[in-house]
Amino acid sequence: MEDKVSKKPTHLFSILYFGCFLLALIVVMGMVLNFQQTKFGSYETDANFGKYPDPKVERKKAEVIVEKKTLWTDRLLQCGYQNHSFTPEERSEGTLLMKMLKWPKPLVSNVPFVESSKPSLTRFVILNSANTFNVGDQLQVMLRMLDFNGKPKKYGGDYLQARIHSPELKAGSVGTVMDNQNGFYYINFTLFWPG
Repeated sequence: MEDKVSKKPTHLFSILYFGCFLLALIVVMGMVLNFQQTKFGSYETDANFGKYPDPKVERKKAEVIVEKKTLWTDRLLQCGYQNHSFTPEERSEGTLLMKMLKWPKPLVSNVPFVESSKPSLTRFVILNSANTFNVGDQLQVMLRMLDFNGKPKKYGGDYLQARIHSPELKAGSVGTVMDNQNGFYYINFTLFWPG
């Protein structure tokens, strides 16, 4: 009777040992297969995983894609001109107009934010200051742009809108901005009202 009682636990332990051995064997085989797939390229691995893309390269890729897709005649398809055919004159005129509208690329690219223009530090001087101005005269202003560190900028390319206005008269005038590409901007205003 002692033999029957002692055989049951050993039989149970042998099944448990066999199950643990089988589980360990499966884990080891999985690790070996995973290692081989990673080493020999069965998995799609990327050495740059977790790194940010280089903005210069990505921007150039995007510009190439945009240039391919944005032919001005293709844009008209979105406006309902699907069945319109253009004469050679219309095509050349449209191409010329689109070239005139194209926004220029900045001369200095990838500028850190602290080296960009800080509007609150902008300084201006009236170049042709006089005691009196007459209606129709030109008011000339020079702007000096500074960066967030308070240092003068050495390049241009800022987007500026210049205007003068009189809330009492409900009058206003926009100025023409000339970029000197060195941090200085000249603005000319035509004075259209007295005061």
